[in-house]
Amino acid sequence: RMLKLDITWIQADTTIQSVKKIRGPDDVKHSSHKGRGGTDFTPVFEYVEKNRLRPDVLVYLTDGEGHLDEKIKRPPFDVLWIITSGGSTDREIMRFGHIVEADL
Repeated sequence: RMLKLDITWIQADTTIQSVKKIRGPDDVKHSSHKGRGGTDFTPVFEYVEKNRLRPDVLVYLTDGEGHLDEKIKRPPFDVLWIITSGGSTDREIMRFGHIVEADL
């Protein structure tokens, strides 16, 4: 039995590179990765607020190396930071949410 999920996939580096609704596995299989390079976490949180998205959880897959503007406060939803192998878990940057280190 498949779970029905409403997923918005936001790809970003220092800016939003793409936003796509994920309706099934094929939407992920046929997607290319956008951006890469420096990371600013701020635009994703600004996009979510500006577009009045109210996720149950925001999952951020990252190496943890980046910037989060001080103006971004704890959002009204859970945030799960998934940190790739050898990435940074700097709590000064990821100052809210839960951090999970993944072997990716």
